[in-house]
Amino acid sequence: MRTRAASAGFGLLLRRQYLLWWIFAVNFVLAALATLPTALSMAGVMGHSLYSNRLVTGFDVGVLIELLMRPQVNGGTTLALFPLVFLVFMLLVEGGILVSYRQDRRLGTGEFFGAGGKFFWRFVRLMVCMLAVLVPLFFAWGALSNWSDRLSSNSPNPYAGFQLELSGGVIFLLVFLALRLWFDMAQVRLVATEERSVLRALRWALGTTLRSFGSLYWLFLRISLTSWIVLVVVVWIWMNFVPHEHMGLSFLLGQFVLLFWLAARLWQRAGETVWYERRIETVLPN
Repeated sequence: MRTRAASAGFGLLLRRQYLLWWIFAVNFVLAALATLPTALSMAGVMGHSLYSNRLVTGFDVGVLIELLMRPQVNGGTTLALFPLVFLVFMLLVEGGILVSYRQDRRLGTGEFFGAGGKFFWRFVRLMVCMLAVLVPLFFAWGALSNWSDRLSSNSPNPYAGFQLELSGGVIFLLVFLALRLWFDMAQVRLVATEERSVLRALRWALGTTLRSFGSLYWLFLRISLTSWIVLVVVVWIWMNFVPHEHMGLSFLLGQFVLLFWLAARLWQRAGETVWYERRIETVLPN
């Protein structure tokens, strides 16, 4: 009996785990390059003053915000630039990742980046389409937040606004994940068929996602739930067992969460690829 797509996708993730470590390393280097100028300029401002102990032996948000607002601290430009660089990097390599998962083999460097370059602009157009679809969702979330604020101020129930925002937040998150799954399947379709039309891939992915929503969404959601549970557990450990002065241990816990979240994302892509390969020829029309 064949394993489920999530389990098979996890096995595919393990077999191609070099992709995870490679992406993690690139993210680590970019994060270091982004924070180094800020750290050096902060050191120049704070020196060895007693004021600096509030960041060295702990994490004082007020001190950090005050430092970032000083003109001597160089942080805004680099902190905003490098996440954009990482986004472009992921768009460039995602085609190679999906091809590697689809063929279940290690691609050579030229072959990997060749596949990434081949689908790069198609994936960019997909991202633009996804942002356009998400705009109404963001506006709806803003309207809900304003409504919850009014309820908090005017309702006799002091928790009415919080309850509305919490329940609405869960619904919006589930809708966002469904939209993300739709565009994920469009990427899988583009790689599998080498389709050039992004709109045709989106129409196919929408029909496929709606027809098989239960199995596909549960595949996607259970991996997301796993990553959130790990985040909650690590934050609980950090708050209850890690002293504030142990910055090194806090750093390691943060890197572990980041590594797991990257692994969860690649697990989702592997599971979607396995699902497509198993279902498209036997159940779904082309």
